[in-house]
Amino acid sequence: MHTTEKKPDIPPSYEVHISPTTTPGTSSSAGPGFCVLRDYDLKTILSVVTGQDSTRILLPASIENNHGYDFVLVLPRPENKATIDRLLQQGIEKYFQVSITLEERTVDVYVMTALEGQTPKETDSGGAFSCSRLLLDRTRPGFEISAFSHDISEFRSTLEHTLQRPIIDETNLQGTYDLALNAKARDTAGFLQQLRDQLGLVLTPAQRRIETLVVTPRP
Repeated sequence: MHTTEKKPDIPPSYEVHISPTTTPGTSSSAGPGFCVLRDYDLKTILSVVTGQDSTRILLPASIENNHGYDFVLVLPRPENKATIDRLLQQGIEKYFQVSITLEERTVDVYVMTALEGQTPKETDSGGAFSCSRLLLDRTRPGFEISAFSHDISEFRSTLEHTLQRPIIDETNLQGTYDLALNAKARDTAGFLQQLRDQLGLVLTPAQRRIETLVVTPRP
């Protein structure tokens, strides 16, 4: 969620001000020389800063929680996004006393394949239109999801977020497709069966070595 919050009235510096949130409800605001992100849990802010899917981030048990934090940065002069992301990561490392590295790790994943002769319907959009929409009600047992995309990569990312487990795409689907899914299921097995029945996509549990953002406490 984006807001139009004004530039915070604090002295400009290259220090990121981090504190437990006092304003529940995720929001972000930015302008020349400042950015504010409120009520972000650690996995979410790291995903924003590094571009890594939250399912591919490993946190130590000591800080793996759903607590929200505010991140405020007011700079002496405008900087590009890469610089701001680097400053935010450094601020996170300092505040939480951790080190953040990219490593190859063997983790539990789903491997996504397509059933022969039952692949999603190909479209002629030529990639001109691509979107993904997710409706997921976590207040009830099981899954309730509506997702749509023309792009298999975006669709994979939506499923990965829903299932909270990395998904490795081995469908070999290179074109644009009608990837429309409307599913209600009591459990993961039921959801995976509907994915198979509606789109011919199969998710198989496996272990793979993948690039993972690893957060470790400093000695």
